[in-house]
Amino acid sequence: MIAAKKCSCAVLVLLLLLLQGCASQNKALINEDLRSINQVRSIRYQFDGYMKETTGANITSLLVATPFMLFGAIGGGIGGALYASVKDSMMLSAGKEMQSKCNLPDFTELVQKRFSERLPQSIPAWPQMIVETNAVDKVYENKSDCLLSISTRVVVSDDNGLQTQTIAQLVHPARDVLWKKIATYTSSEANHPCKIEELEADNGKLLNEEVGYAVEKTVVALLDHLKNGDEIKEPAPTQQSKPSETGR
Repeated sequence: MIAAKKCSCAVLVLLLLLLQGCASQNKALINEDLRSINQVRSIRYQFDGYMKETTGANITSLLVATPFMLFGAIGGGIGGALYASVKDSMMLSAGKEMQSKCNLPDFTELVQKRFSERLPQSIPAWPQMIVETNAVDKVYENKSDCLLSISTRVVVSDDNGLQTQTIAQLVHPARDVLWKKIATYTSSEANHPCKIEELEADNGKLLNEEVGYAVEKTVVALLDHLKNGDEIKEPAPTQQSKPSETGR
């Protein structure tokens, strides 16, 4: 029991540190930076899949990590990392089965598509944009265009329902981050159904609805942060070109 508590504390500390780091990483877009951009390439990183938190994943992860809890702070750190790694692996496996059963869409793809469609309408001063329709891996590089990237993490649990985290950022070819926003959504905070059994019923009817709602809330949050960063002003009236789409 003591080891279990130590493991839970170690994981909690790691999560808190990550959340604190994320909270300080949002960066507003400066109007002057936007004016210097000729073209933006919209990309999305490969969606790892939905993660489903189960009792089995919690117990197995704890059993793997518990022995390390007996060896002080270093052991606690190792145990916490192992706990998170094993748990993530099992949650992804359960999530893959859930995604297939409920026919859940690619969350990252939906966010990128809707965000890219609304950007030129929301910010008329936005540069010409090329939308990559295929997901890219983490080592993707493009040294000629500013990259507007989207990555997400999605978890479904009995305590909070659907939980999503989306990281969007605009990066200059010189690797300078011009804008960054981390948008989150949690079913419980929206007072929506949270129990996995209820969300998965009727082939995931409620879960699919919740995914759609989360996508909408995420896109609105990203656009609001992007528009209000530096009171982006419209340039002299010009003909606005629509974003073009391309595969890799």
